[in-house]
This record gives sequence, C-alpha cells and structure tokens, in this order.
Amino acid sequence: MIGKETSEAEVRYWSRNSGLLEDRAKVLDPVVVDGLELQHARGRNGVEVVDGYLYSDGEISYRVIFTTPLSYTEAQRDEAIGQVMATLEFE
Repeated sequence: MIGKETSEAEVRYWSRNSGLLEDRAKVLDPVVVDGLELQHARGRNGVEVVDGYLYSDGEISYRVIFTTPLSYTEAQRDEAIGQVMATLEFE
C-alpha cells in the first residue's frame, strides 16, 4: 500500500472512508509502539467501538484496527488492545 504523506493524513482518510464507522472517528492522543508513533482515532458503529492506530510516511502505511464490544468499559478496552499492541514489531 502506498502511504499518505503523513500519519495525520492517513487518519483523516481512514476516518472518512472506513466502512467500519457510522460517523467520523475522533482523533485521540498518539501512542508509541515499537518505537513508532501511531496516530489513534476511535469511532463506533451499531455494535462495536473501532480503534484505528495508523502510521504513514509517504512510502508505507500501517493500520492496526481493533473492534471491541460497546459493552466493554474503557479499562477492558485498554487492556485488550494493550495486550496485542505489546506484541507488535514494525520493520
């Protein structure tokens, strides 16, 4: 996949064009995973919350997308996502 020029542009594109979301995603604070700063956006649809962690440098894009039930608390969502994010390695 050819990346957008910046991670912020990648988030804007994903927020508008993701088929997983009912409305635009809200941009949250970025997170660092394996030394790479990923932009974080969150939206929802009728059955789940969708978290997108995105990176782009103009040549490559990474999109790590999580869907969790609406019934999850913020702590449950953070725990589930954190367990997976801790295992990621970007090359």
